Amino acid sequence: MNGGSVARQRDTAGLVDAEKRFYKFRLGQISDLSIALSQVSGGGTMRLYNDTNRNGQFDFNDGPAVASGSGSLSSNRPISAVLPSTETYFLEVTRDFTFSTMQYDITFNTTQYPGNLPTDPGSEPTTAFNLGNLSRGGRLDARDYVGTVDNNDLYRFTLTEAATVTFAKADIAGSINTEVTIYQDQNNNNILELSESLGSVFGPQASTSLQAGTYYVLAGQFNLNNTAYSLSISA
Repeated sequence: MNGGSVARQRDTAGLVDAEKRFYKFRLGQISDLSIALSQVSGGGTMRLYNDTNRNGQFDFNDGPAVASGSGSLSSNRPISAVLPSTETYFLEVTRDFTFSTMQYDITFNTTQYPGNLPTDPGSEPTTAFNLGNLSRGGRLDARDYVGTVDNNDLYRFTLTEAATVTFAKADIAGSINTEVTIYQDQNNNNILELSESLGSVFGPQASTSLQAGTYYVLAGQFNLNNTAYSLSISA
């Protein structure tokens, strides 16, 4: 899906068809996704999963659901979530009543918030995304996703000279309060220990004086909310 709307009309789940319907899709970019049932005869429940083991098939290893929603003649609770483009997703639509056939329309809406990284950042020093070198007057930028599908992103950069460095963050879509923490692997063991934290960014930005060296920046949503965010590091 590459932005806009995709709709299917008059699908069924029930006695004359499978009790559950599954839809498989990918997102072209980080997206604010909404999925809604409408024109429902009976009632239905939606559950959205990501292919956690990346085998291309829906199985028990793909739980729990990333998000859920429902629809009936009298009410509609769409699925709404910001999600990354790195995953394959499965939508399960289930009828609510055992002895009934549900007929429904389903609409997928996506608003894209493109990232700027060629690969997804890892979560350990050995897999951190390397932003490169930073000198006075320079700036490094990253735009990506953190949340239920990808809990945190770790970045590495090298400061080439002593400078006051400013770390700025913004939540572009989804939940607010992406947490950003700065580290230096002082004992060079490729493990970021609590004692190696140099502080966190609690507001839109924070500045600190740093010596030349290699530093790590951890961006995360530790309450597992879904967020598209931007991060800039300048000296």
